[in-house]
Amino acid sequence: MTYETIMGKISSGLTGDFEQDIDYLNKQSQKYKEHKLAKEILRGIGRMIFAILPEDKKAEIGRLTDNHILGMENIVEEAEFQIGKKNFDKALTMLKAMVNKFEKSKLYQDDSVNEYHHFNNPLELFLYSLSKPAKQIRQVQEDFVHPYVLYGFVLLELKQYDKARNALEKALKWNPVKVSTIFELAEIYKIEKKWEKYLEFTNICFGYVYTSQDLARCYRNLGYYYVEQKEYDLASNLYYYSLGLDKSQMAQSQLAFIFVTTGKQFSPPSVKEAQRVLESHKIPLWFNNAVIMIASNLATNAEEVQNIDEAIFYYGILYDITGSENILQKLQKLHKEDT
Repeated sequence: MTYETIMGKISSGLTGDFEQDIDYLNKQSQKYKEHKLAKEILRGIGRMIFAILPEDKKAEIGRLTDNHILGMENIVEEAEFQIGKKNFDKALTMLKAMVNKFEKSKLYQDDSVNEYHHFNNPLELFLYSLSKPAKQIRQVQEDFVHPYVLYGFVLLELKQYDKARNALEKALKWNPVKVSTIFELAEIYKIEKKWEKYLEFTNICFGYVYTSQDLARCYRNLGYYYVEQKEYDLASNLYYYSLGLDKSQMAQSQLAFIFVTTGKQFSPPSVKEAQRVLESHKIPLWFNNAVIMIASNLATNAEEVQNIDEAIFYYGILYDITGSENILQKLQKLHKEDT
């Protein structure tokens, strides 16, 4: 029998009586503990047990989970403090102990049926779902992404590039669409002058960005790549195009570098001129349409059920993308309702 068939069969045996169902599910756990899909089945039974627990028991488990998360957050905060003081060795010791402890526990290890992730919001979850993963997506409460990103950042500062890449790849496993992680991986390839990998990871970001600052960084990354290829005209168009999204000092500095290197003053192109150049090189001109569609659906749904905070969040994304006056008015109306 398949996993789905087995779980359906187990679920059909539930009666609605708590004591009877707990005893039944424990017996089912024993029955399937030697099955080839034991790990997957026992996890599924565990979710069933949690679902039928009385609310006070669920709250108790929630408090234990919150305390565990708080412990993680305290370590991360201290590591960030040490990073701010450039005490990278101290930060490394704390973060290494944390990730080693987690990895030894093998908590939330993928199995043949499930894959475990931590997405920051439903938009990221839906973006990842577009890749049509073969396994069931399980969202975990703990943010394992940030500790791995910090760990990778510290290793990068200490010039331990292979270890930094390994840490960031683990962060990416937890959230495959988090562009800040992908940008950090691209930075390693930039340092190593592995330009095709740098280009590859930059291009991945175009599918997932949902803020104008991140989209601008995509264009700046491409600008840097094409400077290295000595394609200065294309690079200058990319930097100017990025400035339309984010007035970054880095873009200005790179344009100055191009002017000095070439001895040529590139005039700021119009938006249409820059788009023509980018389009001729098959470079995306804007956000992924899927991002806009998903954000729009999530904003509308949140507004319909009066989830004001979520509606503001997603309409905020849409306003950043579109600059629409109608969306701005919606946001202003929602903010008034939230006060």
